[in-house]
Amino acid sequence: QAIIVNKRYIMAHNLKALIFEQLEKFGDAIKCYQTALELVKKYSHEDPSSKVTLQYNLAGAYFKNKEFNKAKQIFIEIQSLATSDEMKANITKYLNMIK
Repeated sequence: QAIIVNKRYIMAHNLKALIFEQLEKFGDAIKCYQTALELVKKYSHEDPSSKVTLQYNLAGAYFKNKEFNKAKQIFIEIQSLATSDEMKANITKYLNMIK
């Protein structure tokens, strides 16, 4: 049951970050994504795809916050790990915009 609680806690931070992004509070969104990623690292039994999704979301928030170098670094790191064709295509678009 602790695993379920931990997973929900991670998802809650992700959802909170998505809400902050909608409100254009990118700094707050970044903090929430970072917290969620720290929890994923702590509970390594989590599905690896959730880490990639969180990293993708974090990179997107960095991009929207005009922190292009941080966004680029993460996008490059996860490019080969993308969990869907859509994510791969979006990463390529972001990287092309950063160049």
